[in-house]
Formats: sequence, C-alpha cells, structure tokens
Amino acid sequence: MRAGYLRKDDMSNHMGFRHLALAAAATATLGVAAAGTCAAAAASTATTSAVAAKAGPGPFYWMINLKSGKAAMPYEHSKERRAPIIQSIKDGYGAQHWKILGSGTQRKLENRHSKYCMRAASTTSKVVEQDHCEFSGALWVVSDYDAMWAGKPVYWKNSYTGECLEGYGAVLRTASCTYTSNQYFRLEHVPGT
Repeated sequence: MRAGYLRKDDMSNHMGFRHLALAAAATATLGVAAAGTCAAAAASTATTSAVAAKAGPGPFYWMINLKSGKAAMPYEHSKERRAPIIQSIKDGYGAQHWKILGSGTQRKLENRHSKYCMRAASTTSKVVEQDHCEFSGALWVVSDYDAMWAGKPVYWKNSYTGECLEGYGAVLRTASCTYTSNQYFRLEHVPGT
C-alpha cells in the first residue's frame, strides 16, 4: 500500500476513533482542551444541514461567541434530547440556527434543527444541553434587549442556575458571571429566515 492511502478497513477504524474522540471532548464539562473538535464537528455531512434548512418559520440567528468567533450548536447536529451544546465554525447548518422566543429580556433559545431549547442542566454539572423548552433551565435573561437585536455582544444569564453561558473549549457551559469575552455572544441573522 502506498503512503498516504488508507484501505477501507483502516478508514472505518479511523472514523470510529474520530467519533469516540469527539464524544469524549463534547461531553466533558471541565478541563476541555479540544480545539480540533469544533472543526471536526463542522465537517459533518451537508445533507443534514440541507434537511434542517427547510424547517420554518423564522427568523433564526447564529449565536456567535465573542472570544472564539464560533457558533453554538448541538453536538454532531443531534436531534436527540439532552445532547450537549458545543461551539463550531459558523456555517449554513440548521443545527446552528436559533429562534429567540419570549419577550423583553427573558428568552428561550430554540434550535431550528432539533426543536429543543438550550438549557442549563444544573449548577453542579455546568452542562448546557438541548431539552424540552418547558423544563427548568431553559429560560435565559439577556443583559441588554436592544444590543441583542442590534447584533452587539450580550451575556445570557440562566434563570435556574443564576450563572452565565460561556464558551469553554469545545463546549458551552454555565459558570459564575465574570463578564469576560468568553461569556459574551452576539446574534447574527440567518439570511432568508
């Protein structure tokens, strides 16, 4: 076999290791240092995003972390309940599109692809996942209503945990509000929604 080429058996083993590595990185809540995970998750098939893009009605937004410049989305475009929310390179995936529900500064963030809301699981686990919109932990208070709609950086404080949403390595989690750049997000309108 020539260097640089993989046999079919080698490729399936390689993909298995990739999926294990992604799962381990995305479900960890502390000590995450997986820079490659975001790029690998973004490299998932475009077929999934094409199907998700048909979901309506909008408007929908990307939630972009100020520090990383990456968009929030369920791990591997998952439609499964309790899938962790990660950060990935912004693209046209429906899994990266969020509908902002509610009024004033109290909001719920519903995913276009899964129809679940972004939720803080608890104060002890720090996990941010997608789950039913009616569950505790799905209500967020945005720091500035006008700035949010203007696409300016705002922070999101969870009503259940009292902690702020933050980018932490490859994942999103909740933590004590320090108002640093990894806790600020800006909304960017998805064209055509």
